[in-house]
Amino acid sequence: MTVLKELLESSGIKSAVVIDDAYDKVPKASDLDGQEIWSTFWADANPSEAALAEIFPAYPDMQPEQLQLSDQFVAAVWGAEGKLPAALRDPLFQGYRQAIATDRKYLDDLEARLKAAGLDVIQSGRVPPQEAIGVPLVFVDLFLGATQQEGDIDLSLAALAPMLQGHEKEPPCVVLMSRSELLGDKKERFRDGAGLLGALFRA
Repeated sequence: MTVLKELLESSGIKSAVVIDDAYDKVPKASDLDGQEIWSTFWADANPSEAALAEIFPAYPDMQPEQLQLSDQFVAAVWGAEGKLPAALRDPLFQGYRQAIATDRKYLDDLEARLKAAGLDVIQSGRVPPQEAIGVPLVFVDLFLGATQQEGDIDLSLAALAPMLQGHEKEPPCVVLMSRSELLGDKKERFRDGAGLLGALFRA
């Protein structure tokens, strides 16, 4: 038995939650960064307007600027494989897919290490599953969004909040993680925003 396994067992830690937007099944509008990809999409959309109205009935009544900010529209296009031309749909998600694939490589490695230490791993996207509540060890991504904007930190804090509520006297051990170079600059903001000052918190 390794020292880590002994430490986890002696602390009664049998499972861990990993919170990362790479686990989400559907992207949000905020995950698609860049006006250029949308400009190309709208320029090529005219021949597919009937199909777009079919997958998203509100399409004819909304302006492009509204549609590209709509999580529901993005979800509809994401789920429309085979209903929209690949040349129209695929470029819209190319950058998102690449970012998620990179994140999943790191997450797969983290999961393998946690499981090797004898822990059950609970995957969580931006909305934590019920079974994640009360787990004593939490790994959370600094930015819960593919574009890594400031507002994505607030999404990360919101995802962590249910795991802290009601556990103020015995909060979980929280490990803040990110492949962003901003981790060092933003860790204090995250710690204070989560109310983890003086708690078990690592970055």
